[in-house]
Amino acid sequence: MNNTVSKVVNYDKYHVDYTIDDSDHKLKIKIKRESCTDGLSFAVEDKIINFQTELQENILNQGIYHMFHKKAKIRLLDCNDEYSEFCSSIVQITTCPIEVNSHEPIPGLVVEYKMYLMKDLPAIYITTSFEGSQRAFCCNLNWMNIVPAESGFKEEYKEFFGIEPYMHGELNEILYPIAFRKGINLVGNKFWFGVISSSNILMNPNDCSLTPDYELRSYYSDLRYLSSDRCLSAWLVFGEISEDKGYSHEEYQVLSDNLTEIACKIKRITEKNKYGKFHEIISTQECNRSVQSCEIDGSSCKNNESYESYSLKSGILEVVFKKRNSGVFLSEIKNHGFNYNNGANCNLKLSTFLNQKLGPLFDACILDLETGQKHWIDSDSGWENVVIRNENEYISLAFENPGNGKFKDLTVLVKGWAVSSENRIEWTVDVLNDSNRISVLSVTYPNIFFQGENLDIFVPVNCGELINDCCSYSTHLYGSYPSGGTFVMPYFAIYASSCDYTDSCDNAARDDKTEGNINPNRNNISFNYNNTNYKNEELYVNNGLYVAVHDDRGSRKDISLNTFGNGKQGILSFSYPAVNYGEAANAFSLPGCMVWQIFSGDWYDATLIYKSFVHNYAKWIPKVGNEGREDTPLWMREVPFWIMDWMPNDNPDADPIPISVRPEKEETDRDSWYKNPLLLREKLGVPCGYHVYNWHWIPFNNDYPHYFPTKAGFTEGVKIMEQNDIHVMPYINGRIWDTKDRRDQDYQFSSKAKQGAVKKESGELSIETYASHEPDGTLVKLATMCPSSHIWKKTIENIAKKLFNECGVSAIYIDQIAAAYSNLCMDKSHNHLPGGGSWWVEAYWNFMNRVNGVKPANCIYTSESNAEVYVKSFDGYLTWIWINSNQVPAFPAIYSGYIAMLGRNTNGYKKKDVTYFKYHVSQQILYGQQIGWINSDIVYHEEKLSYLIKMVRLRWDYRRFFYKGTLLRPPKIVDDVPHFVTIPGMRFPRVFDVPVVSAGAWRLWDNSRSVLFMFNIGDEDISFTCEFNTDEYFINDINDLCIASGSGRILEANYKDDKTIQLKCMVSKSDYLAIEW
Repeated sequence: MNNTVSKVVNYDKYHVDYTIDDSDHKLKIKIKRESCTDGLSFAVEDKIINFQTELQENILNQGIYHMFHKKAKIRLLDCNDEYSEFCSSIVQITTCPIEVNSHEPIPGLVVEYKMYLMKDLPAIYITTSFEGSQRAFCCNLNWMNIVPAESGFKEEYKEFFGIEPYMHGELNEILYPIAFRKGINLVGNKFWFGVISSSNILMNPNDCSLTPDYELRSYYSDLRYLSSDRCLSAWLVFGEISEDKGYSHEEYQVLSDNLTEIACKIKRITEKNKYGKFHEIISTQECNRSVQSCEIDGSSCKNNESYESYSLKSGILEVVFKKRNSGVFLSEIKNHGFNYNNGANCNLKLSTFLNQKLGPLFDACILDLETGQKHWIDSDSGWENVVIRNENEYISLAFENPGNGKFKDLTVLVKGWAVSSENRIEWTVDVLNDSNRISVLSVTYPNIFFQGENLDIFVPVNCGELINDCCSYSTHLYGSYPSGGTFVMPYFAIYASSCDYTDSCDNAARDDKTEGNINPNRNNISFNYNNTNYKNEELYVNNGLYVAVHDDRGSRKDISLNTFGNGKQGILSFSYPAVNYGEAANAFSLPGCMVWQIFSGDWYDATLIYKSFVHNYAKWIPKVGNEGREDTPLWMREVPFWIMDWMPNDNPDADPIPISVRPEKEETDRDSWYKNPLLLREKLGVPCGYHVYNWHWIPFNNDYPHYFPTKAGFTEGVKIMEQNDIHVMPYINGRIWDTKDRRDQDYQFSSKAKQGAVKKESGELSIETYASHEPDGTLVKLATMCPSSHIWKKTIENIAKKLFNECGVSAIYIDQIAAAYSNLCMDKSHNHLPGGGSWWVEAYWNFMNRVNGVKPANCIYTSESNAEVYVKSFDGYLTWIWINSNQVPAFPAIYSGYIAMLGRNTNGYKKKDVTYFKYHVSQQILYGQQIGWINSDIVYHEEKLSYLIKMVRLRWDYRRFFYKGTLLRPPKIVDDVPHFVTIPGMRFPRVFDVPVVSAGAWRLWDNSRSVLFMFNIGDEDISFTCEFNTDEYFINDINDLCIASGSGRILEANYKDDKTIQLKCMVSKSDYLAIEW
C-alpha cells in the first residue's frame, strides 16, 4: 500500500513526489523537472532500534520500530503568508513508530515530519519532531539515511565535496564512511545532490548515501527531547548538470549560506506560533477558571497546581528548583559571576517552566517484581510525597513512593552541599528501598541541562576531546565509565571564551532589528567562541561549569551527552547501574559525589580540578618518587619508541591480519618479524620496545587462552632482540575465553571456564565476536570472563610465568582490561554482588596484584587504551586510538609520570599518508607519549624514517620530562597557519583537519628546567607566534629563552602584557625547535 503526495512544484518547475511505501517501510522522494523524463530518486528508511545490550539494559520498548508504514498520514499543508515568502509547499507526515513484528506502537509517541520545498531555490528543508505523553526511551535512532534510488546511481556519482572541513575527492577513493560537520555533495554526470545540516553528516561510498546527524545511532535518551524546540533538521539540495553548466561549488556555498538564513526564519516562525498558542491558552485560563486542565506541547498542565521555588547558592553558582504537588524539576543553573561589558550576567542555564518534562533532577528505572515490568521514573512527577529541606548552604530533597504512591517504601534522597569558597555544589544520592516488590535497576546523579551559542565542551574520550560551539551542532555520545573505548575519566567542562548577547538564528530572522534585542520567549543568553586569540582577559573569569563525579573507586557510570543544534541546548547525564541489580529491597548510595563548580579558563583549568581530586583521593593512583614511578623499571620509563608487528600466519586456520593494523605488504622472508626490528633499532640508535602479535600457534582471536605452543623461532628471536636493546612485549588477552577453544571443539570452556564467565540478567553468557572464524566459517564466540574468577586469575598468571621464564620476554601486553567497560555480571554464585558498583574494578586490582606477583624484576605489564582506574595495575597503556583531530592532552596532564603512554596507530589505511604520520609522531612528543606502534617496515620508507629518527632522538633527549615532569598549559598559536585535511584512520568517520604547526611545553617536577617544543610538519618553512603565561611557565626573564636543538630561529620575543609572552619563531620545514629556560 502506498501513501502519496505529488504535484508539488516550485518556481523552477521541479516536480516532487513523496510516497510512503508500506512494503519496505521507506519514504520515496522523486524530484524532476516537468519537462524532463530523468530525475532524482531517493529512499529513506527511518527506524528506532531498541535492543537490550550490556550497555543498554533497561529498554522498555524492545524491537525495531519503523516510521513509514500504511498508518502514517501524509498531506499537503496550506503555505500561509509567513512561509510563502520563501516556501512553495509544505508536506507533513504524522506517524507513530510501529514494531516490525508485533505491529505494536510505542505508546503515546507521535512523530511529525515537515518538508518545506523552497520557492526560489533547489532545496527541501526537512524537520522531524517527537512528542509524547510518556517517556519514550531510545538507544539507536536511524534518521534520514538518504539513499539514491535511481538505477545506475553508483556509476552516476563520481565526486564528492565536503564542507567543514572542505574536501574534494573521487568517491571511489574512499574506502569507508566519512563525515563532515556542515555539508556533503555528491556530483555525477547528470545530477548533483547533497545534505546540509547543523550536525555531523555521514557519507557512505558503498551506496552513495548521505546521513545527517548520524550520531543519533548513539542516542540513548528520551525521544521527547527531540521536540519541536529541538527538532531534527536537514536540507536536501539538488540540481542538474548540463553541458553548458557544470557543477559550481562556489554557487553551492552561496546556496548553503542562503539556506542557513531560511532555516532560522522557519525556526523563528515556528517558535512564534508555538509561544503565541501558549500565551493564548494562558489568557483563556485567566478568563475561565473553571477549566480543569490544558494541553501544552502534548503535556497536561493542571491550573490548580502551584509551584514553589527553592534554590541552593554556592558563591556565584546558584541552582533553582520548582516543586509542585507530585515532583520537582530543575529550573535553572545560574552563574552570577560571569560579567561582560555592562555587567549583565551570562548564565549557563536552562529554564524548563514551559515544558516541565525536560528538566528532571534525576531519572531511575525500577523493576516491579510482581509483574516483571520495568518502569521509568523521574523527579518531575508521580511521587506521593516530596519533602524539601532548604537551609543556608544545604538542600535535601526526599522523593517518596513513586507511581503516585503505587510503589511504597521507596525513597530517593538527593542532597546538595555548597562549598562557597570554590563556587561548588557537591551532590549525593541515596536510594532507600525497603520494598519487597521493587528492585531499583539504575539511578542518575543530578542531570545537567545547559544552553547557549558558541559554548565549548570538553569530553573525557581517549586523551580528551573538545566539541567546539557544541550547542550549535547536534552531538550524541553514549558510553560507560571507566572504559578506554568511550569515557576514560568522569569529568566534563562547559565553557565560553567570549560573550555576545545575540543569537545568529534570531539575527537572521528577526523582524525587530534593534541590536542586542533578546527574544523574550527564549531563556538563554548565548556565548560566542574565538579560539585563536584573547579579546578580553575578563572573559576568562568564571566562564565555565565543571561537571564531574568524584568517586575514588571508579564505579561504573553510564554517561549520555546530547546537544541539539536547533535548540542551542544540551543534556548531560550520569546513570549508575544498581548494586544488587534485580534483587528486592536493594538500598544503596550512589558512590562518591557529583560536583558542579564554576571555574575560570578552559579545558586545562577544569583538568586541574579533577587532577587535584585524583592525586589526593583516588584509590588507583600509584606512588611516585623523585624519579617518577619507581615500581616501573627505568627502561620502561625511558624507552622512546615502540614497534608493532606480527609473526607470520603459519596456522592454516588463521584469518588475515586486521586491515587497520596490517603492514603494507606481506613479507616473503619469514624471519623479517625480528630482522626488520633489529635493522630499525640500529637506524634509530636508541632502545626500543616491540609489541609482537601472532606469536602463538593458535589463530589470533581464536582458541583463547591456549597460547602455547609458540610458533617456531619465537623464543630464539626474542633472545636475539633482547640482547640488542629491544624489549619484546607479546600480546595476550585479559578478558575473553573462546567457547570452542580447540578449533571447533569445546575443549575446556564448559568444564573449566564457564562457571567463572560473566552472566547477563537472563543468565546467558556475555559473548563477543570479532573478525575471526571457526573452521566451518562461523564467527568465533568469545565469552567475557569475570575478573573475580579464581580460574581466570590462575590462567593468566600461568601464561605470564611461561612467557617470562621460558620465552625470555621483558614485557607482556594484556589486552582489553583498560579498554572494555565494567560488565554487570549477574551470576549470584560469584563472590560479588550482582550488578553495578566498584567490584569489577576492585576485582581487576586483585587480579593484577596476583599477576604482578609473578613478574620478574625489570619486567612490565601494559594494557589497551587508558581507562584511568587501572593505572596502578599496569606500567603502561597502549594509546593507539588517540588519532582524532580535536584532541587535547588532558589525560597526560593528570597522569604523566604515573603511567607510560605508548603509541598511536598510523598503520593500515593510513600507511601511505606521510603528513598524517608526521603529525601524530610530533603530537606524541607534545602529549608525553612514547612514540610508535609502528610497523618495522618503515625502515624501508626513507621520508618517514628520516623524520622518525629525528623525533625519536628528540624524545630520548627529553625523556626525563615525561616520566618526572608536568605538562604545562599548551601555548596559544595566534597566527593563521596552514592546515591539512585528510581521511581519518581506523574507520573513524570525522574528516581529519589540523594545523601543520603545533606547540607544547613541559617542566621537570623539581622545577629546575622547562622546555617548549614547536613543530612544523609542512613542506615549507613557517613562522608563527605562541602566547603563554610567565607565571604558568615559570619564566622570570624573557631573555632566558634559548634554542636547545632543532632547525629554525627566534624572530621576536615580547611581553604582550605583564604576564603574557608572545614568542615568534621560524621553524624549518618538517622540523622542530626545542626552546629551554
